[in-house]
Amino acid sequence: MAYGIDFRKRVLAYVEEGHLERKKRVSKSRKIPLDQLKEFVELHPDAFLREIADHFSCSIPSVWAALKKVNITF
Repeated sequence: MAYGIDFRKRVLAYVEEGHLERKKRVSKSRKIPLDQLKEFVELHPDAFLREIADHFSCSIPSVWAALKKVNITF
């Protein structure tokens, strides 16, 4: 009976570390501060995503995701 590669990796990790706990993920800090984004949108309600992205020096998908987080839709 052969074991899968993922199972072998888990066994080797257990042997090396002595436990099977999940590794903590390191999250990156946000490029767009959500409070500043909300304030910008309140001051410029007719701004396009491209204009907001230019203001915060980031991409359009980043702006879209941040707006979604603060529950602002266009």
